[in-house]
Amino acid sequence: METTILQIKQKLLNYFLTESVICPKKHIHVFDYQCDPEELKENLLIVALEDLETQGIVKKFQAANNTWWALTKPLAMYEQTVPINFQTAIEMSQVINEYCEGFKNQSELCDHLNIQEKDLQKMIIIIENLLAQTKEA
Repeated sequence: METTILQIKQKLLNYFLTESVICPKKHIHVFDYQCDPEELKENLLIVALEDLETQGIVKKFQAANNTWWALTKPLAMYEQTVPINFQTAIEMSQVINEYCEGFKNQSELCDHLNIQEKDLQKMIIIIENLLAQTKEA
């Protein structure tokens, strides 16, 4: 299966969780994705970096005869606002609350009128558990 720019950007963001600079020529081996022909692999990485640059996440510079990109600020400093409608908030809180009640964990219940980051993190845990069960089956 071919890799998309969106998938490469996700790999780059994962990379930038622990690193602050990248040179595609020097770091291409870090990224595991399929590309046909293989020679395009570095070019696709550059296109993804250029896309992140237009979003203000990285900045391109030249050093030691190579093109590098650096984070403009640590990824942890970026916040996102995600508006959700009331129906989605109710459904999300029901899933989280059923999960918490299954573990007798009343302290982690979700308030459908005040969805917070901890609730999204709980949804990630629920999904990861479901994926793990699917892989075991």
